[in-house]
Amino acid sequence: MLVMPVLRDYLSDAHVRALAGSGLLDREINDPRWNERFHFIVRQLLTALLIHAILADLGVATPNTVDLLPLLRLAQTAVAGDRIWGHRVEAILREFNTDANLAKHRRVFRSSL
Repeated sequence: MLVMPVLRDYLSDAHVRALAGSGLLDREINDPRWNERFHFIVRQLLTALLIHAILADLGVATPNTVDLLPLLRLAQTAVAGDRIWGHRVEAILREFNTDANLAKHRRVFRSSL
């Protein structure tokens, strides 16, 4: 059986004190897709951080965000109007973004259909 984290595991002491009695700190939930959701979300964030670093290495002024889609759009014209990656790579990276957003916002998402 998958052991789900509880919110308390991710909070500072100040937040724990502020949320005491809210019913949110230690309630266990059962989401059989937790690992899958986590995988998609981490993949999205890691990809955004990598694109941000690559753009910075190329001397491109990068926005103060780790939102994948705006970074990918910037990468499409970052180097003298040329794309850093081809359309296939960009399509895969957009799919990473979609998968993570579905994992965050829906109880059932693409891989479950």
